Amino acid sequence: MTTTRRARVTGVATALLVAASMLSGCGGNDAVADPPASSGSSPSGSSPASPSPSVEPASGGLLDTATASVNAPQGWPVTTLVKNQTVDAVPDNGLSVVGLSVISAFGAKPSLQQMARLDIRTGSYTHGQVMPETQLAGEPAFHVHGMATIGTTYDAYGLEHDGYVVTVVFKLHNTLRNPQEIIDSVLATVQLK
Repeated sequence: MTTTRRARVTGVATALLVAASMLSGCGGNDAVADPPASSGSSPSGSSPASPSPSVEPASGGLLDTATASVNAPQGWPVTTLVKNQTVDAVPDNGLSVVGLSVISAFGAKPSLQQMARLDIRTGSYTHGQVMPETQLAGEPAFHVHGMATIGTTYDAYGLEHDGYVVTVVFKLHNTLRNPQEIIDSVLATVQLK
């Protein structure tokens, strides 16, 4: 199975796990640490997690659903995996992924902390940490950081909007020059519908 196909299958599987987990409730005693205090440092030497207001917005293809949309980095082909639920953009080398996932909250109103902990519990990555809250499209959002594979970081940003959990996922390989700029430029284009 190619890296690109594996990443897509993983994204769909994660989306289904999130949906199933939300059906059983978001509460509980999760074994996930609370967000670190804002000390200006971030895990694994990565840059701060909040989008920069002065970044140039991404101008690539549109990852679009009925609930939200976001632009991919320039030149990253976009593929719809599940209509109105999961859309990915993957560069030609297949080592990185930017994804948009929109899953029904099934009537629940999960907190940002609950959504972040659920992402850590059901995600296909390791060393997950809940990071300080940030914003998507001007709304408060959770941020989770971890390791997707050796040399590939995982960052997810999400919120509940109009009965759906909207999550923008970044699996970025260390061969990319400015991963934080990619994250910031994509997040600058998030539109909630």
